[in-house]
Amino acid sequence: MQPHIADGTARVSYPGVRMFYSMDSPYERQLLAEHVLVCSQSRNQVQVEIGSHCWILQRTRVGRARCSVCGEPLHTFCETPTGEQRLCVACAIEDSAAGMSSPPAPEPTS
Repeated sequence: MQPHIADGTARVSYPGVRMFYSMDSPYERQLLAEHVLVCSQSRNQVQVEIGSHCWILQRTRVGRARCSVCGEPLHTFCETPTGEQRLCVACAIEDSAAGMSSPPAPEPTS
């Protein structure tokens, strides 16, 4: 059974290692993106779980791949387990963090 991951927390794992990271601020999300990019350079597969989102980081062998959100060329990309979406690490983390955000409070009525 997988442990419950608190909102605002990311789990980064690869064979033999499981780490948890806070994602409460843009700075923490940037640190997470930098860390998983470094991990992906020396590991065959790095998995990042953020809320209900799961991403598999892989290095690309083709130079033509582009992020489906920002359009930047992909050297290392995040892919859903089903392979339906490829994003750069920064967009995947921001997309996942946005999905964890609580909806905005309703506007007060007069």
